[in-house]
Amino acid sequence: MTGITALGNRCDFQPITRADAPAVIRSSAQMSGLCPSSAVLMSCPAGARITRPAGAPITPPTKEKIMKLDVYDPALCCSSGVCGPDVDPTLVAFAADLLWVAEQGVSVTRYNLGQQPQAFAANPAIVKELEAGIDRLPILVLDGQILSTGIYPTRGQLAAKLALSPSEAPAAAGSCCSPRSGCC
Repeated sequence: MTGITALGNRCDFQPITRADAPAVIRSSAQMSGLCPSSAVLMSCPAGARITRPAGAPITPPTKEKIMKLDVYDPALCCSSGVCGPDVDPTLVAFAADLLWVAEQGVSVTRYNLGQQPQAFAANPAIVKELEAGIDRLPILVLDGQILSTGIYPTRGQLAAKLALSPSEAPAAAGSCCSPRSGCC
């Protein structure tokens, strides 16, 4: 199992065939040429939860009420940032930071515009933001209130906005992917 497939399985993603991808994904630059045909295409069900790694300790919530963080992403072929010939370090760091947030007891759900447009359409606040432009994505919503728009916050910014004790993000390791690795 490749590294990206293992990460995808941790986040409730499942491999799918290219023919089963939504039209908006099939017509993307990644699908039409950047990602090799051997790349693993993964999808997650609407409302999928980010899960903690196997064997990781369960950290009790720091608040009486469990916070719910929803992330509305633009149409991406994968939310991990390991797509195409170049790895997007911002998305890689954000994916790791969301796992950290979930480990702090916050319920985290990600929605991808290309794969779960119904989640966007069902939220009037998200629809209103998108009327101002697609560049409002990503949109982070905490307990029903918009927390940020247009950026992927850093771990420190997430910790501050969620009133969590910040911790250092692990040092970024070299990418497991290269254009010929087959992981996208």
